[in-house]
Amino acid sequence: MAATLATSTALQIVMPLWIRLHLATPSTVTVPFRPGTMANLRLDSVSQVDIGGPDSWVVAEKTLNATGHPAAHLPESYADCDSPRACLTALAKAGYHQRVTYQPAGNFWILQWAETGAYAALVAVVGPSASGGAVAE
Repeated sequence: MAATLATSTALQIVMPLWIRLHLATPSTVTVPFRPGTMANLRLDSVSQVDIGGPDSWVVAEKTLNATGHPAAHLPESYADCDSPRACLTALAKAGYHQRVTYQPAGNFWILQWAETGAYAALVAVVGPSASGGAVAE
């Protein structure tokens, strides 16, 4: 019983944090910095990105410089901006853009069925040992 509880609890933690995002092939898009598409700017994370599809699950983001390589630092003009709109404009002029990896809304049922299969496999493997191998007659 304790083993079943521990395994189930571990799976409830591990599944959403590390496994779920690999159950279906994600999509990747590169979007330019422009006002109205991004919020909460930081070098390695933009918490909201308009990628043109509602209900998408963003799983990874990376700020790229004008050459397409991961940005190690922001341009000097970024430090002198007066507003978020001015900051985005400065990033756009410097050629910065955002690479976003996401699960499109269309992958919802693929992810649900794959996760259900993982839980069913857990029940098939751990279930008999939880009952002590006894089968009702």
